Amino acid sequence: MANTKVSPFACFLLVLLAVSNAAVVLLGRATTSKTFVANGDHFSIGHMIIVTECLKFLVAALLEEHHSYWGLKISIKKHIIENPRDAKKMAIPAFLYFAETSLIFAGLSNLSIPTFQVAFQSKILMTALLSVVMLQRKYTSVQWTCLVTLVFGISLAIAAELFRSGTPDGHWHGFLYGIANVLLAGLAMSFATVYFEKVVKESSNEDEEASPMMLETSQENNLPPASLWMRTMQLSFFSILVAIGRDMFEGSEDNNKSFFHGFTVWVWILTILNALMGVLVAAVIKYADSVLKALATSLSVILSTLLSAVFFGTRLTPTFLFGMLLVVGSVLGFSLHIDGASSRPLWEILMSSPIFGGRSWSSMGERGSQNAEDSLAAPLLVI
Repeated sequence: MANTKVSPFACFLLVLLAVSNAAVVLLGRATTSKTFVANGDHFSIGHMIIVTECLKFLVAALLEEHHSYWGLKISIKKHIIENPRDAKKMAIPAFLYFAETSLIFAGLSNLSIPTFQVAFQSKILMTALLSVVMLQRKYTSVQWTCLVTLVFGISLAIAAELFRSGTPDGHWHGFLYGIANVLLAGLAMSFATVYFEKVVKESSNEDEEASPMMLETSQENNLPPASLWMRTMQLSFFSILVAIGRDMFEGSEDNNKSFFHGFTVWVWILTILNALMGVLVAAVIKYADSVLKALATSLSVILSTLLSAVFFGTRLTPTFLFGMLLVVGSVLGFSLHIDGASSRPLWEILMSSPIFGGRSWSSMGERGSQNAEDSLAAPLLVI
């Protein structure tokens, strides 16, 4: 159970997370706007992912060197070279991460920021449903009511924007294309999240069922589970391979341009923010409870909506605003009842996903079977 007393530091982290998340969405929308494309300054999403993951890899390597049990060199030897099978588990989440990021930018380029933010909260419902199917997780009736309210709020907001965008100049097509991309991005993230947790649980069960001889051998090797930062390094490595593979085999106009073509100051800021937000998310997981994390996300939705109205002149109908409030309320309501039937808060599942460089339960060694709030952390992309 999280402490009911909220420290000023935790509040500071949550405000910082909300502001950073809103900034990432605003910059993502700005850098994919028609103005950038019209000026020929559009950057390659794949190239941005490569740069982001390289930065993440370097930060994670630095933290692994100074904060892990072994240090960087020995950790690489023991968790990658001598145990490649475990490292390869990050390949599927890495592919899904690349797909999610590409879909997110496609959605941002066709939707207003408020519409994107509201539609992307569908990831909560998708994660819950996949958790029921793949992990046999159970939720309380109140939680299911919140999920139904979430669906209604998203549908109401999307319908309001759809009818408002229904003009003869083809806005419907772009709007529906953007919504489809955002929903697919949420599905990719949700599946990667639940898949990763399933792999972690199966690995944990295998360790528990291991024979005494195997356990004795493991103790002799004195090999602690992969740390948060080693998992982040593995995820970044496979993400880089996926992005490079896409560039090599797909073939596009971007291949005829310089690697950093279109990397304006704003794109660099967006890239660095994406790379560094993981550390912030990890800190939030450690120092704040699930309700406050949900509050930070809700604050981010509201803040980005207000800033979108200021900087992009976004106009919102009363129906859309009502739908958005339903979404925010359902997110908070769901998190307020996490101590019911669920063994693990959904927001901690989402935040600890491989999309954020999530960390396995077993990464805390013997503490892996204890309260999930003490054994999770999560660096990365939080658009």
